[in-house]
Amino acid sequence: MDNTVDEWYNLLTHRLPEVTMPKRKKARSDAYIKTHPIHPLYLLPIMVIIVLVPLIVRANLTELSASQQMFWPDEVHVDFFSYHKSIWFTTLTYASFALVLFLYWSKRILLEHIRMFWPIALYLFFVVLSYLFADPKSIATLGYMGSYQGVFVMMGYGLLILVVSYLTVSENHMRYLTGAFIVVGVLVGLIGATQYFGHDLYTTAFGEWLIFPTSLSDFSDSMDIRFGENHIYATMYNTNFVGSFAALMIPFSFALFMRVRHWVYTPLLMGFFALMVFIAFGSNSRAGIVGIGSALIVIMVMFRKSLLTHPIKFLIPFVLMGSTGYALNEVSEGRIGDELQ
Repeated sequence: MDNTVDEWYNLLTHRLPEVTMPKRKKARSDAYIKTHPIHPLYLLPIMVIIVLVPLIVRANLTELSASQQMFWPDEVHVDFFSYHKSIWFTTLTYASFALVLFLYWSKRILLEHIRMFWPIALYLFFVVLSYLFADPKSIATLGYMGSYQGVFVMMGYGLLILVVSYLTVSENHMRYLTGAFIVVGVLVGLIGATQYFGHDLYTTAFGEWLIFPTSLSDFSDSMDIRFGENHIYATMYNTNFVGSFAALMIPFSFALFMRVRHWVYTPLLMGFFALMVFIAFGSNSRAGIVGIGSALIVIMVMFRKSLLTHPIKFLIPFVLMGSTGYALNEVSEGRIGDELQ
């Protein structure tokens, strides 16, 4: 009997080192990531946020509270651009955050370098504090009509930064996210092109089918799009949003163009860069023009070495930017020049 107990004791003590977890300081090392990869499927909610959420245009009828009716002549408000975006963004962001917690609980990732996120924690603290003191709570919870950026959306902005930081741990993950940004950029550009040249997608029968649910189909006859030809509002509420979107995508597309080495992709990325510039100028947004100027400063700082090593390749996007802006200014009869002034 004593021998049996000793054998079991020796077996248990021998097995314990095999099931202990790696030390925390090594859990995010290259070796650990290679042996415990995070599957790209965990990035799916983030990729849907990147690709789908900016493209959502869907009518929603909201009955306004008494506090909102003080600033609106009607008792209801029909929203196309913000309500469903906020719902999808909130759902997918919190789902991604739940995945991070699951991966942490299953010892697949460790929440290291927490000190980097103290500014985000401070932001979330003040969001919650603002909500607690807000009045009325209905607006603080769901947001004001037309924007719908309530407490859950505002917190989602901070949580999304943390989620992306811990789920993108390899070059393969970055390739997926890069592809998602390219897809949304191309789709926004194509939709914007239909609007700029006077064939707005959302004025067609197919476009109305996309944006009006069956319950609100009667509203399609009274829909009035105030943006005329030579204007891009894309899938966003305000042309300034379009200009800001393009200003973020211009440095991104420039970086892709400078990074590519294969000749097959070079003309494709040149076209992608030109499309982003087209969106920026086509929005006729002064915010977009300021954004382009800021983007150029970022480009000059980050790629200053490329100017010396690959001067011709570096200058090609600037030539595209100038020629695109000049062409659109001619098509719009000087509208871009007026905005610059």
